[in-house]
Amino acid sequence: MVIINDNRELADEFTQDIYNIEREIQYSLNNMQDNYSAYQRVIKDDQWQALLHKWSSLKASWKDLDFISNLFAHNEIINEIINIIQKLADSERVRLGKENRQLLLHWPKMLEHLGILRALGVYALSSQSSNTLMNISLTMSEHKTRAMQILSHESSKANNQPLFHNTESVLRQIDDMLVNGDLNNSVKSFYNDMTLLIDDWFASLHQNLESTDLVQQHKINHR
Repeated sequence: MVIINDNRELADEFTQDIYNIEREIQYSLNNMQDNYSAYQRVIKDDQWQALLHKWSSLKASWKDLDFISNLFAHNEIINEIINIIQKLADSERVRLGKENRQLLLHWPKMLEHLGILRALGVYALSSQSSNTLMNISLTMSEHKTRAMQILSHESSKANNQPLFHNTESVLRQIDDMLVNGDLNNSVKSFYNDMTLLIDDWFASLHQNLESTDLVQQHKINHR
């Protein structure tokens, strides 16, 4: 979830997005709990219960946290969710197949890197401060580099070339922002462009997984 900062005008503009994403996260956690706990050990072990507790606590307290604390608290939870997804991918490697297992090992991490870059980019652009950009530049650079590494690793998948080219272009723009200290971009434009890219990654991931035996079996079992 993206928390903008203490700017009241920007906070009001993105409030609906914030709550929509919060509801989506809660729905997804409930869906995993309801549909997979009966036959997936990872959805009922201590790690899962700790995750649910952390998420419940963060939902109740995030408004009282500053931007950086907020961002990294959400990042910690999302990384735990990604870890659980990777465990599920390993346990279902046969039904998923090699390619889709690889997607689940790498693409959720790409999505989180893009999410962090979106949040930090909006934070820097809304502050219009070169000092702010300097303070977060190392973190942005790290996530940009990791995103580029995943992009390079996954670039052999020809059916996703437009998505990969678009992502590479966006990451280069972020690199230009970091190198040149360019804060002239519109906050809303940057947010919308990053959100569209993230949505495209989600859609592509869903499309790739849609035909797997695991997904089809899940649909049959829960009609």
